[in-house]
Amino acid sequence: MSMQNTFFGGTIIGIVGLLICFALPIDVEEWLGLPLLFHLRGETVVPPDATVVDLDDLADMDSAPRTMTIRGFECTLVPDGRVRTFAGPLPRCAYAILIERLSAANPRAIVLDISFERLGDPEEDRLLADVIADAGNVILLRRMQSRLDRSSDLVFEQLRPLHPEIGAAAFAWGPFPLPKRPSRVNQFWTYIVPVGDLPTLPTLALFAPLKEHLATLEHASPVEEIIGDYLAHASPPSASAQLSGHGALPAETVALMKRQNSHYLNFYGPPGSVNVVDGAQFLGAQPPLDLSDKTVFLGQVHLDTYQQSDSFLTVYSQANGIDLAGVEIAATAYLNLLHNETLKPIGALITLLIIVLAGFVFAAIAAGLHRMLSIPLLGLTLLVYTAGALFLFAEEQIWAPTFTLYAMALVAIPVGTAAQADRLKKWTDRWVPKTMQPDVLTTTDTEAKPREVVGICLRSDVEDYSGAANQVTGLALHRGIDVYLSAAADMISESGGAIYIKGDDSFLAEWPLRLDEPERWPEVLDCIIQLSNLALLVEEGGHEAVRRNRIGFAHGAFSVGGMGTEGHYTLNLQGHIVNLAARLETLNKDLGTRILAPASLAGYLGNIPFKEMGAHELRGQIGPVAVIALRP
Repeated sequence: MSMQNTFFGGTIIGIVGLLICFALPIDVEEWLGLPLLFHLRGETVVPPDATVVDLDDLADMDSAPRTMTIRGFECTLVPDGRVRTFAGPLPRCAYAILIERLSAANPRAIVLDISFERLGDPEEDRLLADVIADAGNVILLRRMQSRLDRSSDLVFEQLRPLHPEIGAAAFAWGPFPLPKRPSRVNQFWTYIVPVGDLPTLPTLALFAPLKEHLATLEHASPVEEIIGDYLAHASPPSASAQLSGHGALPAETVALMKRQNSHYLNFYGPPGSVNVVDGAQFLGAQPPLDLSDKTVFLGQVHLDTYQQSDSFLTVYSQANGIDLAGVEIAATAYLNLLHNETLKPIGALITLLIIVLAGFVFAAIAAGLHRMLSIPLLGLTLLVYTAGALFLFAEEQIWAPTFTLYAMALVAIPVGTAAQADRLKKWTDRWVPKTMQPDVLTTTDTEAKPREVVGICLRSDVEDYSGAANQVTGLALHRGIDVYLSAAADMISESGGAIYIKGDDSFLAEWPLRLDEPERWPEVLDCIIQLSNLALLVEEGGHEAVRRNRIGFAHGAFSVGGMGTEGHYTLNLQGHIVNLAARLETLNKDLGTRILAPASLAGYLGNIPFKEMGAHELRGQIGPVAVIALRP
């Protein structure tokens, strides 16, 4: 395929790719390409730094009431969650027991995906606040709610209030809303801008190990303010400098959080992939697990029911209705930040370059090869690209476009077909007479069926061709003949005729032309005069061969079509008129003329001068034929 066609096809395919990737109302890579990469990669190793404590079984108790004692307070769990005062499914004294047991296992932080908002039993509330304060590393969820101002149609975000005593006892509290675009969760935020740049639960969990250093700061800044200073782009104040020197967070994590606020979740697998343990085991005397240097997230997971109260549609949502719980997503976000494993989109500029390059590669493949080869090669190219994109996704968390390239490959097939049709057209223009192309290209047979034509048939031959052949090499003669025949073919084609190569130096030409079409005769006759002025010119090594041509033409009915045998077919003319034109061409030798025609055509020559040459016996003709000689 020519460079021009490659450029044109690549441009078309590239534009389609850019429209798919950047102009559609939905992000096709996020909604189609991203799930593909996740499922091709499969489940991956989950870092051991986080544990999710599932409170689902505690929320759906179906046994007898159960009483436990904590700090002299008797806590009773009632079947089916029927309690006097509660936040979520359990009484607050039960949360106090869980937090105290978990704190004894020395975790980095305890994060509750539960919001304590309403006032409860004062004694239970005070007990829970004391346990949270003693633990020192408890982070609470503070829910957000949206309010529509009908007068302005603006949506305002605001935080719901926490229980004053419980909220004050926590190390920190923060929201954890998840962006749904439009329904599936793919991202999370480290900060929530509309409510005062508050850090979210995963961000707070990262800073929980700094609690001792926070306590030594000279000024009593709120936790969220200190974290904001720590992650600020500007030169940090003294508090931030002290925290930076502590080195509690990996430098890569700090750089990631400074660079951007919105991050793509790198899910480790379907629901339950993050380490999930049953919360009931922590209601015993001693916690059965070693939670040293682990961050614990408390919430409801619901791995065995589709009736989930806190679940989100993700790339790993299952056909049975089980989605990832909010607490699992919070733990995933925390691990992503801690290990710098958030997904990194490859960027708009590199995506643009990939699409443009793929457009030209696909165009070259689709249009440069036969379809039986181009389609498998397109598939192989996509397979190699997908393997590379999957490697970057699995090993480097780099997210490159995939679906856009698949759509571009499909577009490349009709573009390539159009280019191949153009190439076929150029081939047929070169090898098949234009008047025969409809028959050759549309027939279902292996040969072009003959058809009758009424018109002019012309025969041309080069004078003393054998003499020219004796002066130069065959290769030089071949080049000269090619130039000569190409010029003749162009003239004939422009006047509405077709050329048929007969031998080394001779050709036939035909023009569909009736006697009652006087308006077309001048054009055809002018072409015949121009053909008579063509000469074969061959030069090589000082030898020059110049030979003019002889022409004979006649008008009548003759056939045009394919003829030959299996393995070699040719397009040819047959009939009395064809034979007459050949005999007139040969007669030029005897008469010393250049163009001969039957005298019956004298009335159609218009202003072209001619000379009557008398009647002559021609081989294969019945009776003498009166002829005229045209003067070029």
